[in-house]
Amino acid sequence: MLSINDISLWVNERLSGLIPGIKSYGIAKSAIKGESFAPYIDDNYVGLDDTYPAQSYHKELSVSSQSVNGRAYGDNEFLLQNTYTMSLIVFFNENKIGFKADQLYIFIQSLITGVLKAEGYKTIRVNVTNAILNDGQVWASEYGNTAYKLSGSQRLMQINYNAVILFDKKCIEIPNCKN
Repeated sequence: MLSINDISLWVNERLSGLIPGIKSYGIAKSAIKGESFAPYIDDNYVGLDDTYPAQSYHKELSVSSQSVNGRAYGDNEFLLQNTYTMSLIVFFNENKIGFKADQLYIFIQSLITGVLKAEGYKTIRVNVTNAILNDGQVWASEYGNTAYKLSGSQRLMQINYNAVILFDKKCIEIPNCKN
C-alpha cells in the first residue's frame, strides 16, 4: 500500500532530473544529538553537506482527514480523504546548480504539482502551496540556535506542499483485523 514516504520518493525522482548530483532523502525528523538540533532519518544526519550541488529532505507536518460522500444520499460515507501537509527542505549552491532560489522554486513547483496514479486509490494530487526563501528563517526552523553557517551562494529554502489522497475505505485491508 502506498504511503506518504512513497510520494516523497516520487518527488525526489523528479528533483534528480532537474538537478544532476542532488542528494535526496525521504521524510526526516528533527532531533537533538549532543548540543545540536538537526534533521535525521533513523539516527543518520541528513542536513547540510556542501559536497553535493544540492540536498533535499521532506518533513511530515500534519495530516487532516475527512469522509467524502460519493454519489450516495449522505448515509454511505465510503470515500476517505487524507491531506498531508509536507515541507521539502532544499539546501543548494546557486553557483553549482545555475539557478537562483526563485527560479528553483518555480521549476520544482511545476515538476511536482499534479496528479499521481496508484492502484487502490481514487486520486492522489500533489499541490505546492508556498515557499519560504528566507535562508535565516528556514535555518532557525531546521537548526534551532545552532550558529548560522550559510555563506556566499549557499541557500536554504522550504517548499510547502500538500498530498491529497482519496481512497475507498472498502479497499483497505487491515492486517490481523478481526471484525
